Amino acid sequence: MGRTNLAHPSDRLRTNWLMTTPNEHVTITLRLLEHANEQLRRGDLVQASEKGWGAAAHYLKAVAKQRGWRNESHRDFFTIKNRLAGETDEPDRLNLLFTATRSLHQNFYEPLYSQDDVRVAINSAREFVEMLERADVMREPPADSLNGPAQDGSDGNI
Repeated sequence: MGRTNLAHPSDRLRTNWLMTTPNEHVTITLRLLEHANEQLRRGDLVQASEKGWGAAAHYLKAVAKQRGWRNESHRDFFTIKNRLAGETDEPDRLNLLFTATRSLHQNFYEPLYSQDDVRVAINSAREFVEMLERADVMREPPADSLNGPAQDGSDGNI
C-alpha cells in the first residue's frame, strides 16, 4: 500500500520559502522595488505600500540567511536592522529609513497615506536597501557581529 502525503499544501509552500537563498531574496527585493513604483504610478497605494515594505523585508531576510540569523518574525527584522546599523556610516539614518519603510506595511492594513506619502516611503525603502548594500552587509560578517550584544539591548543571539 502506497504512502499518502497528508501534508497541507501550505506546508510545502513554507518549506520552499525556507529554502530561498540569500541571492534569491536580493532578486526579490529589487523586483519588489520596481513593482512598488509601478503600483504607485497606477495609483494603487495599498499594493505600492506592501511592495515597498516587502522589498526591505526581503533584503533583511537575505542578510539574515547569509549570516545564519533567525528571520521568522517582524521582531526579528528590528533585531537584524539594529545589528546592521553599526556596520553603516549613518546608523541613525538607517533607523529613520527603516521607520519610514515599516510604515508602508501599516499603510497596507490601514490605508491613510497620500500618493506623496507613499512615494516618499518607497524612496526610503530604496535608500534603506542601498545603504545596506554600500555597507556590504552581504559579505562575511565581522566576528563581533555574530554573537555580541545587539544595539537593541538584546543578547545578540538571533
